Amino acid sequence: MKTAETRLWNDGWEFCELPVEESSYEIPKQIKAGEAASEWKPVDIPHDWMIYETHALYRDSVGWYRKVFFLEELAADGQALLRFDGVYMDTTVYVNGESAGEWKYGYSTFEIDMTPYLKVGKNEVYVRVVYRYLNTRWYSGAGIYRNVWFKTRNRTHIASDGIYITPVCLGDNAKEAANSSWKVEIDTELENIAEKEDCILRQQIIKPCGCELASCEMEVAADACSLESIPIITVSQELFTEKPLLWDIAQGNLYTLKTSLFARNKAGETELLEEQVQRFGFKVMEFKPDEGFLLNGRKVKVNGVCEHHDFGCLGSAFYKEAMKRKLLKLREMGVNAVRTSHNMPAPELMELTDEMGFLVF
Repeated sequence: MKTAETRLWNDGWEFCELPVEESSYEIPKQIKAGEAASEWKPVDIPHDWMIYETHALYRDSVGWYRKVFFLEELAADGQALLRFDGVYMDTTVYVNGESAGEWKYGYSTFEIDMTPYLKVGKNEVYVRVVYRYLNTRWYSGAGIYRNVWFKTRNRTHIASDGIYITPVCLGDNAKEAANSSWKVEIDTELENIAEKEDCILRQQIIKPCGCELASCEMEVAADACSLESIPIITVSQELFTEKPLLWDIAQGNLYTLKTSLFARNKAGETELLEEQVQRFGFKVMEFKPDEGFLLNGRKVKVNGVCEHHDFGCLGSAFYKEAMKRKLLKLREMGVNAVRTSHNMPAPELMELTDEMGFLVF
């Protein structure tokens, strides 16, 4: 078994735009490799094809993306997936000429399991993206406008987005949260535990300085979850700490949760299957009818703005640097909260607001 890996997959893509009436739900012959090479243009992902024709920002069209890659081997007991942080909007993914999956909503993250369609040697991925007006009352852009990731994992793995972190203040008064004891509740979803191997789930909390704050581990029996019974189990663990640095407005004090999943064979040997890292903050948030919003026991006036996902003349392709610049400008205006209008945002926006100390609605 190999350790699970997730890597950014934004390079090496080509793009071709067609009118809707000239594109079907199958890969058109005129855009297949070698038949219309002049139609394909190299593009950087994230990419928004709509912004390049400013006189036609809502035109009906179909964008085709293509990427060629090579595999030296195929894992016998593993999976290979494509993870798209956002594609606007009606999306079909083809792997080696076969339809591997569809996604209709333009703002949410989705994954496509490529495993059944891959082969040793040359592989091709085509992504068909359909844009039809009217579908929104603001500028949406069109295309693979957020990051793409290539994931490999074992059959026994942590479920995608399957780690939930809940810090709980054990003190009696939120105003004393900085000097209180805290409990960190962690729920981890595991999928398809291999029948012949026990697993070990280890959780570690790392301080902002890089040293370990607390850790724990739990054994998961091989028969706890299998393909023949329950496909997912949730493992709950708790860690405790004293007087953590609190997250606050403009004070993005963040701790790191490191989750490691190991397999243990009959000989007692362990092997790392997967490792994931999340960041989180310690804070107490309350809404009271007679006081309003309180953060860490302190009344806070929320000075918020509604932020669409695009960058004006840059289009909707997500650039973390552009978003950071926007947040800095908003802070200069006195803004301390952002409402993500009107859909789930790019993951990097949430990372920046955590780091920079912005509330998010």
